[in-house]
Parts: sequence; structure tokens; C-alpha cells
Amino acid sequence: MGISRIKDDMVHANLHFRGEFTPELRAEFRRKRLELGMSQEQLANHFSINWSTVRKWESGQTATCHDRYIFRINDFLTGEMDRELSARQDMPGELLTIWNRMPPGMRSCIERAATLYGLCQHYPGLGEVLLENVNADLDHAIHKLLRTTKFAPPSIVGMPSLARARK
Repeated sequence: MGISRIKDDMVHANLHFRGEFTPELRAEFRRKRLELGMSQEQLANHFSINWSTVRKWESGQTATCHDRYIFRINDFLTGEMDRELSARQDMPGELLTIWNRMPPGMRSCIERAATLYGLCQHYPGLGEVLLENVNADLDHAIHKLLRTTKFAPPSIVGMPSLARARK
């Protein structure tokens, strides 16, 4: 999405946050972060930025943000991200680091699968069927990737499903 498209969307959207950290929005941003029990570093990881940027937004050293963060900060301030952020706080440190490094499309895919799995819990056996199907699809995707490229990192050699895919 280009910058001009973002600005056009901002004009037509009813945004709480439009890119400028007023004293009121700085206080609200900090209050929201603390309400969720997040450190500046944890929130920065979520936005894929340096923790000092969050500190500067909260302190007023930086009064605006880059256009690409406007919608995400708006969602943060309006509570649209609360469920996602709360769930991420329960992740062990190493898993959270991996999660923070994933591209948004991958995160979205995993979140959709987790939501579907949660819905399946009300129906005995359905969660297991979902997992079998997801694993089969992943095995197929890995097999296709390994077949179409000559890329096979050493870290996957010991994984059983990947060993099957390489054959």
C-alpha cells in the first residue's frame, strides 16, 4: 500500500489516531500499554520497531509516527488488538521472539488456525482432524518447496515430516 493510498484511507476512515501524538494521546498510549501489562520493549516488538521509539512517542520526544503505523496504533488505542496482545503475553520468551520476527501474513495464518482449533474444541475429534489436515498441507507445501528449490537448511534435516518430504 503506497503512502498516498494510506493518506486517502485516513481521510475516509473514522480514526481515533491520525499520526500525531498529542499530550492526551501520549497519555492514552502509555495507559493502554500499562493496562495490558506490556513493557515498552514488548510493545515495540509487536510493532517491529525499536523500544526507544515507543519511549519517544510516550515522552513526546517524537510527536508523529510514520504513516505505516497509523492504523496499527489506532487499533492498539481503540482496543482492537487487546485479545491478540494478551494472548502473546502468555508465550515463552523464545517463542515470542520467533513470533515477532514472522511476517504479518504468517502470523495471520497461524492466528486463523488457532481460532479454528479453538472452535473445534466443542466437537470431539474435530480438533484432531483439523491438525491432521494442517499437517498434511504443511507437508505438501514443504515437499513442493524442497522439490522446486535446492534449498534445504541443515536445521530441518532431523524433522520427521520434512525428512519424508525430501524423499
